[in-house]
Amino acid sequence: MLWSRYRNEHGYGQIRVGERAQYVHRVSFVIANGAIPEGMVVDHVCRTPACVAPGHLELVTQAENMRRARKTHCKRGHRLSGANAYIRPDNGIRQCRACAKLRRVVIPY
Repeated sequence: MLWSRYRNEHGYGQIRVGERAQYVHRVSFVIANGAIPEGMVVDHVCRTPACVAPGHLELVTQAENMRRARKTHCKRGHRLSGANAYIRPDNGIRQCRACAKLRRVVIPY
């Protein structure tokens, strides 16, 4: 079940609850399961940020959430490690050097 309304720049659904913006997957989890214990986060087992299906959400530690989220390959299948990976200084996200080179290629007419 995907959230079809507002999504932030990372694809997570958000709504306003009172004066605060809330992530919809967290609201969905609380409605289905109760409060989120301190020190735990809600992880998308399906790896889809816009998903709000309670069966696709699981409580984990932040460390486990980050471990699960760490990609080993880019979407074109290049390894995201060693000389092929670089960290963008503006947002700290790993990028694929091979794909960056492909994007910069100018194809003549």
